[in-house]
Amino acid sequence: MQLIESSKQFSAATRPHKVQAGGIVAHESAQTPELVASVIIPVYNKEDYLEACFASLLEQTISRDVLEVIFVDDGSSDGSLGILEGFAAGHPWATIIAKENGGVSSARNAGIKAAKGKYLFFLDPDDSFGPETLENVSRFFDSCYDEVDLVTYPIIPMKNDKPQGIHFRYDILRDTGVYDLAEGQNVLICQTTMNVCVKNKFENNVLFDFRPENGVEIHEDEKYSTDILLSKMKIGFCREAQYYWIKNSDSVTNNYMKPYYLYENTLGLFEYYFDRYPNAVPRYIQALLLNDIGWKMNAHIFLPVHLKGADYDAAIERLARLLDRVDDDLIMTHPNVRTYHRYFILRTKRRGHLDAMIGNKVLVLANGDELIYANDGVEMLVLRIVAREGRLLLVGCLKSPFFYDFQGSVEFRAKRRAKDPARAVRYEPIELEDSSRSYNGEKVKVNRFLGFRYECEMGESETITFELFLDGMQIPLDWLCWGRSESVYALHNTRIVGQWRIFVNDESDFLSIKYLEDKKEKEKAEKQLNAQIPRWKTRVDRYLVRRQRNKKERNGQRIWIYVDSIGKTDNAWLQFLHDSQVDDGVSRYYASHEAALEGKVGPYGKVITFGSRKHKMLFCNADKLICSDTGFKSFSPMPLKGFRSFTDFFNAELVYTQHGVLWAHMPWFYSYDQILFDKEVISTEFERDNLVKNYGFREGDLIPSGMPRYDFIDAHQPPKNRILFCPSWRSYLIGPLTMEGREPLEGKFLASDYFQEINGFLSDPRLAEMLERNDFYLDFKLHPLFKVYEGLFTLDGSRIQVAPAHVSEADYAMAITDYSSYSFDFVYLKRALAYFIPDADLFFGGINHYSELDIDLNEAFGPFVKSADAMLGVLEEFFANGASPLPLYRERMDGFFYHYDEENRERLLMYLTRGKAENVDCD
Repeated sequence: MQLIESSKQFSAATRPHKVQAGGIVAHESAQTPELVASVIIPVYNKEDYLEACFASLLEQTISRDVLEVIFVDDGSSDGSLGILEGFAAGHPWATIIAKENGGVSSARNAGIKAAKGKYLFFLDPDDSFGPETLENVSRFFDSCYDEVDLVTYPIIPMKNDKPQGIHFRYDILRDTGVYDLAEGQNVLICQTTMNVCVKNKFENNVLFDFRPENGVEIHEDEKYSTDILLSKMKIGFCREAQYYWIKNSDSVTNNYMKPYYLYENTLGLFEYYFDRYPNAVPRYIQALLLNDIGWKMNAHIFLPVHLKGADYDAAIERLARLLDRVDDDLIMTHPNVRTYHRYFILRTKRRGHLDAMIGNKVLVLANGDELIYANDGVEMLVLRIVAREGRLLLVGCLKSPFFYDFQGSVEFRAKRRAKDPARAVRYEPIELEDSSRSYNGEKVKVNRFLGFRYECEMGESETITFELFLDGMQIPLDWLCWGRSESVYALHNTRIVGQWRIFVNDESDFLSIKYLEDKKEKEKAEKQLNAQIPRWKTRVDRYLVRRQRNKKERNGQRIWIYVDSIGKTDNAWLQFLHDSQVDDGVSRYYASHEAALEGKVGPYGKVITFGSRKHKMLFCNADKLICSDTGFKSFSPMPLKGFRSFTDFFNAELVYTQHGVLWAHMPWFYSYDQILFDKEVISTEFERDNLVKNYGFREGDLIPSGMPRYDFIDAHQPPKNRILFCPSWRSYLIGPLTMEGREPLEGKFLASDYFQEINGFLSDPRLAEMLERNDFYLDFKLHPLFKVYEGLFTLDGSRIQVAPAHVSEADYAMAITDYSSYSFDFVYLKRALAYFIPDADLFFGGINHYSELDIDLNEAFGPFVKSADAMLGVLEEFFANGASPLPLYRERMDGFFYHYDEENRERLLMYLTRGKAENVDCD
């Protein structure tokens, strides 16, 4: 199959012209500097990284007589300034500027204004230079001084001391030289980072001047380089230098990498550039815009999901107006834009659908008279292949940019041809539905992929092919195994399950099922398969797994493994404690991640160490896997790469017990064709309706037994005179995860609406008086990740206290929380609830992984407030109603859960063993 993505192609990349490299000399100018290189390093609270920064500078081969390093301390509150002063005291070529905090642009500008060197270099304190960088770049710049104002050199991302993939620009920037940014593929160079050296023009220097209205400094480096490049539209490149970008995620900027901040900044920057050109926008600027869109869509942080309705439409229209001035061929060939994102960008530019047509069995998309896409087939993405108890299941989707614009009929079917030629060919229609893969990494659907599930009985030997018809015309399918089904490649597309040999022929696009008539034929097939495994150690392990499986089959043994998230005990552990008391012939194992285990294991269960050899052996032969986390690393004792060599053994039914009631709207993450579990435990009718309507589940995928942990919440216990206040944590108010935990961002935390309103509520005398008057107490329970901030809050020690580490929810007459699923525990108890979200604008602006809930807060189980004053008003209403939920909210709580009988674990066991629970009414 051939893909045509554009009717226009770039000319060959323009080669740079060579320049003569000489020694480092001073260039004659109005002010002749004595120094050659000034390195400007902005520092803000980077004490842990400065020693490595110093080491990088000390390794430089350039003469110290022609070097100055300017550290600009931007009001650090840690020990950074003292460390800098100590270094500068011993190195006269290092100077320090100490200033009030003003941001990275302000710090760099202070360095630029103080610099005396001929050339300006920039280094962040957690990054480093290659040893010859300053010398080689300066020497090269001397050789092309009159041609360019900026020289770049390779930036190498580093993670855990290992180099990562480099930017596509280095497919163009191969040789040291000068590149014309208006020619050929040079327009794609897209210089956006600080691996640059620029001329020091002193009072005429370009400064960092990007000042977005929201005050968030992102894109300042991109604008700085672009402002310098635009005057000559040429860039120098020195290959013999390195900027090592240390990807440690320890950056406050990471907290702003959300559309809430980024979208306005991105469009504002490019509207500024595009407005400078009343006619054609330079292709280099066009490519810069596409580069920004591309990497942000790849990171799922571009589209303005923080806006809704007309505001969202207006924001997309702003983007469309920019795209009106971007050439289609750039959109369709830009290397930083994913294939399917290109069509979304084109549709945005066109403000609607592309023209879809089928001609001579070729699928065609056109933009007016311009051919955009042509392909003679559709990709059939197989996400999961399961063969269990004589049944075959395939889960996948049909992928093509054509579907989004196609309005005609679509028919998909399986064609089953038995090995016995006397048997008639059978055709089975397959239902298609929109797949969650249509989100394509974003939080709105940017494509239309068609999901499918195909299930059939495996009986005699046969081949199964799949056929797609669009407007009655058959379209070829191109198979691609992905996700968990990808592991078939490691076994040469073959699996042996029970008495069947299953072979996926992804070249001829069919699936073959062969019934193995007897034991000898099966053993022969297994030996042939094992011989194709290259590593002898893996072949030995496969032999041991097979021997255990044979023993299991002889004895009629069943193996169930229970596992929770890393470092936690949850629903799987609670279910295991119950099931391990039952003598029903099942061998039960709990795979422990070394979390503290509380409770007595019954005589019919054993605890094993997660990831141990025993765990791996049992995992391969398990019949059921009961998990409270869907992440592969949380339930698999081996990485995916190792798992691929054992995938034909693993045939367990995957059961997801959940942790809480899902109401965060995340179909791109939690849908059936994302988590790829067989069954999911639910506790409410809301979950059933929501998962079927919005997440691609079918009713038969759901087990309405109720979560095991609700057996431990006594809904019949009367509450005490206590209120629990338990706000969630916020990723934007705490630093990234390190070996020592998460770094506090105390200044930012104290200035946040989150802290101001919560502390205002807790310290308000009206709260203490209200509690005293009604003889109530309030327990304040911060999320464990926010424990470091606990001492910042003002608590009245008599009536308002920090909650104990473990609380009994049934003790509380009221809970104050936010969007946490923890709130459903109090819905279960039918206790008063309030949703107190001081930073609601940020939450609904997508500052977390999601920006909406599947239950509107205005239709939930308690009042939704944003301020301390409003929360105090809610408490007054609570006490006036006899310390009970208001009738409106109590009515919503009644009957919300299926079960209140503390028999969820017994019911779930019945579902797992019999496929249903007796005498259960969930309607």
